Amino acid sequence: MGRNGYARHDGMGMISGNTLAVPQPLEGAEPMGAGIDGDAMIDLYSFQHWDTIRRAFGRRGAYTPSLAKSREEAYREDADAGFETPSWNVYGPAYRWMMKEMTEAGLRRPYAGASPFWAWARWLDPDMQGSNDPSCLYEGFEDMYRGFQLLHLRVKTSRVLCTSFDQYHCVLNNMPCGPIALLADHDGDSLDRWLDDHWEDSDEQKRRQWHDNVIVPADRMPDDWIQACLWTITPADVLDITELVDDKLTITTL
Repeated sequence: MGRNGYARHDGMGMISGNTLAVPQPLEGAEPMGAGIDGDAMIDLYSFQHWDTIRRAFGRRGAYTPSLAKSREEAYREDADAGFETPSWNVYGPAYRWMMKEMTEAGLRRPYAGASPFWAWARWLDPDMQGSNDPSCLYEGFEDMYRGFQLLHLRVKTSRVLCTSFDQYHCVLNNMPCGPIALLADHDGDSLDRWLDDHWEDSDEQKRRQWHDNVIVPADRMPDDWIQACLWTITPADVLDITELVDDKLTITTL
């Protein structure tokens, strides 16, 4: 599964490594987003089944993903792919880390079974330039998101926790996480040296690294793949919906 998996439904995405222990955010860590204007707005993009969200809007006036359904979907996809080791062994701990970091950042979980709603806040275009205006025509999305709709959302930054997609893999793999600036070395030598020096870091050190190096401020996002998590979306958050049908884009403005 490719890098674009993190905007899909409830955040299914790339995995590797072994079964993980449950990672925990640091007690007393300063919430990311502190000092950001709570009324500032951010544009997000998420591939979803619009009919599912529209039905939730009609019944409850809002849509909040379900953690149980996320888990069920992971098991179903594993069965379809013939995987023997459940991918939820990796997804689950990383989900719980993300949810606790959201709570620590002041984003209150609406109910015990809620799961984050995942979206893209920023991505790299085919020329590796940072973009906030994605397209369904991007070749990396051609196969994975056939039949999905691309929702364009605009929400307050105070509702969102932004994270580096690449750095989030450190949480998925329960491994040390170097400063995000090391990713600018495309040869990977700087990051390799850093990992050599930190590979035996303790769980506490890794949790601090995850908090410091995975989360990025919504008002100072680097040119990279940045994913965003929030708990709930409402009809007022949805600006338009784009669907790719027979290689032609159809845009519906709400």
